[in-house]
Amino acid sequence: MDGEGSVIRAVVRLVDPAGAVVEIAQGGCGRCHEKGGCGGHHLTQTFCSGPRRYRVDNAIGAEVGDTVSVAVTAGTLRRGANLAYGLPVLGLIGRRILFTHLKAAALVMTMFLIVAFAIDLAQTLDGVLARADELGRSRVAVVATYLGFRAVDIATRLFPVACFIGVFAAELMRLFNRETTVIAAAGWSPR
Repeated sequence: MDGEGSVIRAVVRLVDPAGAVVEIAQGGCGRCHEKGGCGGHHLTQTFCSGPRRYRVDNAIGAEVGDTVSVAVTAGTLRRGANLAYGLPVLGLIGRRILFTHLKAAALVMTMFLIVAFAIDLAQTLDGVLARADELGRSRVAVVATYLGFRAVDIATRLFPVACFIGVFAAELMRLFNRETTVIAAAGWSPR
């Protein structure tokens, strides 16, 4: 095998015309004891209960119960490590960016509602209060109901604009906080 692949010991558990099923007792690359080992074996002991089984080619004609060496190419280990360590980091970054954008859009929508309520009530408050008196209902309840209906109407009309302005504001906040630079430079080597 070329490159820096790993060889792991396994026991053949099943043989059929398509190949063999081998059982590997240890997890990870098996280099935990070596300098630069990642400690993946300890993670697999924590999260995996028992030995793992894999289907492999049976070019050597191994029989059930034989102990064999399973070779894993170097690229496979690197891709697996990138997925195992990289995806959670990308998920955290993506979640952070999404929540920042959602918070900014919600803030803009709230500001739109406050301004719209102020303008709307300045024009219609006397009519809403007169209607509450006609119905014999509490003024606060009628005004609250009116504002609830107006909020739905205003939000459905201004939601796309609030999202656009919210995304723009969130990107400005990220730019001023240098968050974009930190994310872009994450993992880059000075060489």
